[in-house]
Amino acid sequence: MSLRTLQESFRRHVGMSPMAYVYDVRLQRAHDQLRVAAPGSTTMSAVAHRWGFVHLGRFARRYRERFGEAPSHTLRGV
Repeated sequence: MSLRTLQESFRRHVGMSPMAYVYDVRLQRAHDQLRVAAPGSTTMSAVAHRWGFVHLGRFARRYRERFGEAPSHTLRGV
């Protein structure tokens, strides 16, 4: 099976490319961590970096698009 066939099969089965799926999982894990963090125990940038997001502006924009609020609001429980 070729790589392209594998990618297309994944896309048909899951509804997105393998890389989009990995990105989505990382974004969800960051959201989960921000949601349950104790006040003052971490920062938004620390969580973003932990999950592999190096461009914080891009992370914040995509986070807001996905969850409807800024990551800092999730962290503060606003």
